[in-house]
Amino acid sequence: MAYAAAKWRYSSVVDQVNATCEALRERLNLKTEQTESYKERALKYDEKALEVVDSTEIALKEKSLTFVKDLRDFTERYKREDEALHRNEWKEMGQISSGEEKSDLRRNFVNESLRLSNS
Repeated sequence: MAYAAAKWRYSSVVDQVNATCEALRERLNLKTEQTESYKERALKYDEKALEVVDSTEIALKEKSLTFVKDLRDFTERYKREDEALHRNEWKEMGQISSGEEKSDLRRNFVNESLRLSNS
């Protein structure tokens, strides 16, 4: 009888320890995957750094000019989209008379502005 009581009492403790071990194994696996991911990213970074170090002046100049061109294109595109959005909002705002419709239009404008800023 004492054996059965002790077995019943400590079986829950053993189950709890096993569950804790399993949770820790799972965390260890996740950390291992995360470490591998970081390692891959570091290797890619090293490859890019070596590519820059090994590049000639002319190649670096071309890459820089391409980057600046792409950046200017991006900012110009964003400015055009933002200006078009503002023009449309003002045009629609002039046609609306009720306060509820204006608040709906403002909400849509804010949502669209946020979408543009996040893209």
